[in-house]
Amino acid sequence: MQKSPLLFRILASTMTLMACQGPLNPDNNATLNSLRAISWGEERSITPPFSSEVSQYQVNLPPGTESLQLRMDKSSATARYKESAFLGMAADNIRRLTLNLSGDQLQISGLQKGRNQLKTEIVAADGTTKAYTLVMNVLPGDINVGTSSTSADAYNLYSDGTTLWVVGWDSAALFAYDLNTKARKSAQDFSSLSSDNDTPRGIWANESFMWVADNSEAKIFAYQRSTKNPEPTKDLTGLRTAGNESPTGLWSNGTVIWVADNEDSKIYAYNITTGARLEDKEFNTLSEAGNKDPGGMWSDGTTMWVVDEMDQKVYAYNMVSKAHEGTKDFTTLVAAGNDYPFGLWSDGTTMWISDVFDNKVYAYRLSNQSRTP
Repeated sequence: MQKSPLLFRILASTMTLMACQGPLNPDNNATLNSLRAISWGEERSITPPFSSEVSQYQVNLPPGTESLQLRMDKSSATARYKESAFLGMAADNIRRLTLNLSGDQLQISGLQKGRNQLKTEIVAADGTTKAYTLVMNVLPGDINVGTSSTSADAYNLYSDGTTLWVVGWDSAALFAYDLNTKARKSAQDFSSLSSDNDTPRGIWANESFMWVADNSEAKIFAYQRSTKNPEPTKDLTGLRTAGNESPTGLWSNGTVIWVADNEDSKIYAYNITTGARLEDKEFNTLSEAGNKDPGGMWSDGTTMWVVDEMDQKVYAYNMVSKAHEGTKDFTTLVAAGNDYPFGLWSDGTTMWISDVFDNKVYAYRLSNQSRTP
């Protein structure tokens, strides 16, 4: 079928929505088979999961997306899309965008962030129709953390995929934000750290515990996630003995915990359970790369990214060889206004980098290091 451009009203973001084909039903059927949502090459969860009984869905999409491909395979081969029903609605600032329909595939361009709604109808051979609604929630990127009581001194970051914690060094606390909406979640704050943990820097957590590195004490303090209470049996106390006297960033794969040190330009490694040092896991390649003031860290298991607070850059290293991988470096921080970077975290699509002076967490695309404000 030849592409036919259509104009319709929609306010949206980038994603790919695909429907998996299934066995054909009788012709007098206006339903879809199933739906998959893919953006930036990754599948996104649709809520609720697809069901033939459900006609309204929502999907959360990464920041910075701009185009949409929508494919809907119909249960009936003879059913058609009612083209006049392809319209999106927004309470404010309704924009006209271009829609190209080719067979079962729609290509939408010119989309933007926010809550977006798309409606369409499937028309069966006998005229029976079924309406579908898809709400596309394009997530915001940057996070403003800007008051003295809510981590204006944003030193480091950790997220469990739902909540983002920001280290407030001067206030010696961890402040929580909703990763999707960027709203404060004060009930998830760690506002009463141990008295000796008064210069917090790096943080990392699993389902049960939060670990917080203290720069002055050269120690990693542990806290229960559920109660926020200290858990001394999980503390890592051997850093100073190892020479790791100025810990700044933390990242763990659940077994090994890596600890950046900005005094000797190195990343130390320890067993997170026993605290034993694991020298064969350490990164001794930072100085050679120019990464002499390491701060926050994050890894996808293949690459380790490390902020340098002085040269305003994020360096990338191979997790196995520890070699610098310059093509994955983030070198656009100054152009973005992210002049004093320290912490970072990623969900695998967006990389967030905190700035200790402008009360902000900046968002970048992990794939190409470009900005997603």
